[in-house]
Amino acid sequence: MEIIWYHPSQAPDRWLAGLRQRLPQANVRYWQPGDTDPADYAIVRSPPTEMLAGRPLKGVFAMGAGVDEILKQLRAHPEMLADDVPLFRLEDTGMARQMQEYANWCVLGWFRRFADYRQQQQQANWQPLDTAERSDFTIGVLGAGVLGSSVLESLRQWGFPLRCWSRSAKQIEGVQTFHGRDQLDAFLDGTQVLIDLLPTTPETTNLIDEKLLRVLPQGAFFPQSGAWRARGGSRSAGGAEQRATGGRGAGRVPDRATAGGSPALVSSTCHIDATYCGYHVARRGDGFHCRCHTCSGARGSAGWFS
Repeated sequence: MEIIWYHPSQAPDRWLAGLRQRLPQANVRYWQPGDTDPADYAIVRSPPTEMLAGRPLKGVFAMGAGVDEILKQLRAHPEMLADDVPLFRLEDTGMARQMQEYANWCVLGWFRRFADYRQQQQQANWQPLDTAERSDFTIGVLGAGVLGSSVLESLRQWGFPLRCWSRSAKQIEGVQTFHGRDQLDAFLDGTQVLIDLLPTTPETTNLIDEKLLRVLPQGAFFPQSGAWRARGGSRSAGGAEQRATGGRGAGRVPDRATAGGSPALVSSTCHIDATYCGYHVARRGDGFHCRCHTCSGARGSAGWFS
């Protein structure tokens, strides 16, 4: 059995050693450009087209949280993989726990106003801040698959109202469920924290746009960062967001405002002690406001965008 392995950024040694230990009957090698030798299986992340094209493979295993990225490549380069080659996705590559941790950190930080208190700390200003009622602090998750269900389960311990939206009807204990485009606005109405864990499919591509985000109530929070990028392209590439991102959005709200100051969304990759946190995009008035101390004045100018 011949196996080829490829990852664009990780060193192959550890992976190859582990695979060879667990599959002693297989010949496992690191694919490099120019390698056209026969292979039965491929284990990949972001594979170059030439790696897979023309190979009579028995299967391709995606090393990420899903196969969204490979499907996108196939739409652009259908010759990359024959129609009869199975494409396998891993249900959990350890990302479910990471998503749980990140979601809990975002939700609790927003609920307890940790960033505001940190800003006060830096200014030597000690004033109690109002917080939302727990019963009114509704958490909404887009996507009810493995990752979405896992995040919802981890949030149950805090006693917040939970809801989720999916393309088809789902039942999750302790969670108010919505499905289909007809119920999307009802799901958004009253959602205080919106977490996007949708896969990239023709039905979800460009789902999240400026119009959708404006259905959220005042003060709603849309946490985004590289942590969610595995879930791909549900963000719209049109209108103001297109101008701000220069394209599809890559799983995040825009990193910077346009020169004219007109986009509907503002960066969520903001600095807290020089750490990129993806933490502070909130709806305020007619626009979206970055609440980190960098954008709100501790190190920079006010972070309002309309």
